[in-house]
Amino acid sequence: MPAVLDYNNHSTVIIQPRSYGFVEKSYAFSAGDSVKKGDILMEITVPEWVEAQSEYLFSKNISALKRLSLLGMPEHNIQTLQKTLKVQTRFTIKAPISGVITKYELREGMNFAKESIIAQIQSISSIWAEAFAPESLAAFINKKSEFSIYIPSLKQEFSLPFVTILPSVNQATRTLNLRAKIDNPKGIYKPGMNAYINIKMQSEPMILLPSSAAINIGNEQRIITVDGDMAFVPKLIKILGESNGLTVVSGLEENESVVKTGVFLIDSEADIQGVLDRRRKSADD
Repeated sequence: MPAVLDYNNHSTVIIQPRSYGFVEKSYAFSAGDSVKKGDILMEITVPEWVEAQSEYLFSKNISALKRLSLLGMPEHNIQTLQKTLKVQTRFTIKAPISGVITKYELREGMNFAKESIIAQIQSISSIWAEAFAPESLAAFINKKSEFSIYIPSLKQEFSLPFVTILPSVNQATRTLNLRAKIDNPKGIYKPGMNAYINIKMQSEPMILLPSSAAINIGNEQRIITVDGDMAFVPKLIKILGESNGLTVVSGLEENESVVKTGVFLIDSEADIQGVLDRRRKSADD
């Protein structure tokens, strides 16, 4: 089934100042740019950090040092304060991880609030592969299922040891969302790449019919079988799943003859219902 590679949202880092301040200098970054851990993203002034440093130097109290961390002052600036015992008025914001910048909106000369986002960085050391399967397959995807992925642009195919089936079904498309985590230490797998996920499913032996053989009447599903006298006989069935023009059913014996296209009999619904009612009555007697 078709799939797409996407960012692993569990590996997102959001950098916030936790205090109001002013952008002294912004660097040449924008959304989509790559960044390495330790790269300087921005230089800012934060009055509350300046005041808290003075409080620490005056009291040398460990609680004052902790307050700096709670206010969002970067750890490298806190270490510099402890070494130099000098108040810093300009602070460098560095990338805490390597990855891709997905948000970088503050620019030089701008004020920011404590809830502002200085930068949002998405790691690509691992990514997600996401696919959508028909909900009719829900009963057949289990712990015994085997998954593999093929990425056409890289001409690579490999197994997926663990695939998560998200708990909800897309109501518009009636599909299950399948998600697999793929390690990507060299960054060769790019979010947005197309892929295909293959599933080998195991289940108990089941009867498989062309979907065109099933007739839906009210809350019941029926098929038309052919008996030994070449007579058409309606039969109640239960549909267990459907995909790509094939339907898995119960209520049918192996090797029974079935009319492949039953739509032409819909006009005879009353007659079919009568046969079924007589069969039920006979069974009750």
